Amino acid sequence: MKKIKNKQIVINDGKEKSESSLVAEMALSCTKQPTEKGFDVSEMRKRMRVVDVLEKAIEKKEKTINLEDADYDELKKCVDSMRWAIVDKGILEFCDLIEDPN
Repeated sequence: MKKIKNKQIVINDGKEKSESSLVAEMALSCTKQPTEKGFDVSEMRKRMRVVDVLEKAIEKKEKTINLEDADYDELKKCVDSMRWAIVDKGILEFCDLIEDPN
């Protein structure tokens, strides 16, 4: 079981005011991001397990995201493969929280 802090992450795109997102919201974006070839049913099922946990954490404003080891591995894979549109310390903070959750 992995426990990830579901804290607010501030991202500043340099153009307008900073935006704040929960770790679960950012993780959900990474998890729903398609691969180059799209999703097969098996991968979709794996990701849906993670999506369900993240959506619950967002809805209930949980302070911690609790993931089974296999689900954590899937989330980490999604975050690692995510391509970001900007360079920002908040994004690195998010990635570090996912990389080293406990």
